[in-house]
Amino acid sequence: MEEAQAAGNEAGGTVHRPVSLPPPKSYDGTPASWPKWRQRFQRYRNGSALAAKPKQQQVSVFLYTMGETADDILLTMNIDEADDATTYETLLTAFNTHFDTQKNIIVERAKFNKRVQKAEEGVEAFIQDLHKLAEDCSFGTLKEELIRDRIVVGVLNDSLSNDLQSQAKLTLVEAIRLSRQAEACKESQPLIRPGENTTAVNEVKRHGHQKHPYGERSQQHQRKNPNMGNNNNCGYCRDRCPARNTTCTKCLKKGHYQAVFRSGTPAPNRWRGAVQELSEEESDDENDFLGHIYHLEDQDYLSAQILVDNKPHIFKLDSGASVSVIGESWAETHKMHESKKQLRGPGNTKLTVLGTVQAQMQHKDKIITETLYVLKGQSSSLLSRTACTKLGLILRVDNVSGPEKPDFKGEFPTLFLGLGNLRVPHSIVLNPDINPTSIYAPRKIPHPLVPKVKKEIDRMLAEGVISPVIEPTSWCSGIVVVPKPNGSIRICVDLTQLNTAVKREVHPS
Repeated sequence: MEEAQAAGNEAGGTVHRPVSLPPPKSYDGTPASWPKWRQRFQRYRNGSALAAKPKQQQVSVFLYTMGETADDILLTMNIDEADDATTYETLLTAFNTHFDTQKNIIVERAKFNKRVQKAEEGVEAFIQDLHKLAEDCSFGTLKEELIRDRIVVGVLNDSLSNDLQSQAKLTLVEAIRLSRQAEACKESQPLIRPGENTTAVNEVKRHGHQKHPYGERSQQHQRKNPNMGNNNNCGYCRDRCPARNTTCTKCLKKGHYQAVFRSGTPAPNRWRGAVQELSEEESDDENDFLGHIYHLEDQDYLSAQILVDNKPHIFKLDSGASVSVIGESWAETHKMHESKKQLRGPGNTKLTVLGTVQAQMQHKDKIITETLYVLKGQSSSLLSRTACTKLGLILRVDNVSGPEKPDFKGEFPTLFLGLGNLRVPHSIVLNPDINPTSIYAPRKIPHPLVPKVKKEIDRMLAEGVISPVIEPTSWCSGIVVVPKPNGSIRICVDLTQLNTAVKREVHPS
C-alpha cells in the first residue's frame, strides 16, 4: 500500500482511500419515520460506495441495516431476497408501496391545515415542520403554494402575516425570506433600541390594572403641579388641597388619592369581581360599574327572554353588572330621562349613557320595575345581578345535594295494584325431541324460613299466581327461596332444564 501511494505521489496523482461510514441505526418500524430512514440509508449507500457493490450484497446490507422490522415486513411481500432478480431498487419500491398504503391522506392533510406556529417556536422550525407534513399530503404541483398559504395563516406575528398578505405575487421563497427577516429583526430589536420594549411592557402593565375613577383627575392635578409624584410636596398647601375630603380606596384614609398612595400594605380590598360600589364620600358623582359589555350573539343558557313593557326582549344574565343596560335602538321608541350616574366598564373605562328608562319587566309569574340604562353603541342588553335575582333567573346555592328518589308508586298508583296479566293468552312451545326432567326429592328449605315460605305460597295461591298440581307431571323443577332486605322472602323456580326445551321465538326487528 505504501509502495502504491509512493508511486502515485511520484506520478503526481492522488490516491483516494475508501471512506468508512457507520451504517444508520435500525429502522423503528413506524411509517412516519420511513422517509427519513430511507434518505439516510441512501446517503450511506452513496458515501460508502455500496452502490458499486454486487446487487446481492446491496440487498443483504439493506435488510441487515434495517433490522428485524425488515424481516417481519418481508414476510408479507412476495419477494425472495435470495432471488437473483431481487435488487436494491425493487426492494426499495416494495417498501415504499408498503408504507404508502398505511397513510391516510385525509388525516395527514388535516394535520397540515391545523398546524400553526407555537408560542415558543421559531419561524424556521415552523417552516421545516410544514415541509415535513406536506410530504405525506400528496399535494402535487400545489405543494409550494399550500405551504406558502400555511405560513401566512399560521405565523404568530400579526404584522408579518399582514405584510405577507399585502404581497400581490407572493412566492414560497419570498414568504420564507420575509419570515426569517422579521424574526431576525425582532431578535435584534433589544440591541438596536434597548429602551423601547421596556417602555411598551411598562405601558401594558400600567393600563392592564384597574384604574381608580379619580385617575384622570389625579393626572390633571399632576399636570398642573410638576412637583407632584415622587416628591413629597405636591405643590398645594393643605388648605387648598383638592383631596383633603377624599378617602383613598386602598388605605381607606382621607387626604389623598389612590394614585399617590405610598404605603406598602394596603387595607382590605373593596373590589368585588368586576363591580365596584362607591360611597358618596368618595365621589361627587354616583358611579356604577359593568363587568361585562359584549355583543350577544346567540341565546344560550346565559341569556333569557324578558317581557319589557309587554314586549319580548333578549337579555344576557350578567351577575357582574350592578345596573341593567339596554341597546341604543331602544331610545328610538321610548322616552328617556337624564342619567345621574356615571357607568364604567372593564378597565374602568367610561361608558356613554344616553339616558334611562323606567320599565316593567316580567319573567314567568314574577314582575319587577327596573331602571334601564341606554348606552351609546351598545347592541346587546344586560340584566343586572339584582334584577336576575328578583326575576328568579339566578339563585345562590350554598348546599348541593343529589336528586331525590323518584316515587313511582305515588305517581302511578294503578300500576302497582293487583296482579299483572297478559291481555292476550300466550303459549310456550316445547321441543318434543328433548326428554322431560323432574326432581324426585324436594329441595331443603332452612327451618327458620319454612313459616315464611308457607305464608308466601298461600298468598300466591289466593291471588292466582300459582295453582296446585295433584296429578303426575313430566316436568318438575325445584324452588329457590331468596330473602328480601325487608325480612320477607321471594320464591323463585329453577327452570334451567325447562328453558333448554323451550322453542325460541323469532321477533323480526
